[in-house]
Amino acid sequence: MTPKKLGTVLVTALVCVAPLSCKRPSRAEPENRPAISTRHDGNEWLAWPGNERVHFVAAYIDGYEGGVHDACAAVDHTLDLKANHSYDHTKDEIVLPSGVCWKGADHYSKFKPNSVGDPDVSAYTEVLTLFYTEHAEYKNIPYEYLMPYLTDEQYKTADDLYKMAKAGDMRTHW
Repeated sequence: MTPKKLGTVLVTALVCVAPLSCKRPSRAEPENRPAISTRHDGNEWLAWPGNERVHFVAAYIDGYEGGVHDACAAVDHTLDLKANHSYDHTKDEIVLPSGVCWKGADHYSKFKPNSVGDPDVSAYTEVLTLFYTEHAEYKNIPYEYLMPYLTDEQYKTADDLYKMAKAGDMRTHW
């Protein structure tokens, strides 16, 4: 498939699919129903027991890595290169566009699975806990917003996050 034809196919797919995914059914909310906040801040993080923090971080990273894998696999499927054959992108191979995609994505290699029990994600939970504990003025920053700053490529300490927040290098108000 030529790049021009691929571009036409992708644009056509976006034009056809995008309007469908953007429409939301309208529903009236009862007047007495309290507003639900989807923001998860430092107060919530600090109120959680340690195992809840571990479960959040493990689920976040699992979801992120799964999304990266699926997105990269979709590149090959879109270009019709894979034909029902999957590759192990944890190896140092870049044989298909999905391999290039996988190598270019951010990752969380400090995530250490255990054969028994919870994974070791202390490299992430400790940074968030220390950040919220030592810098209470930034407890309003959602912890899911901070997670991308903990990838291998960007890995920040609690002090780095504080300096970024103070300097205005990250969003601090919701």
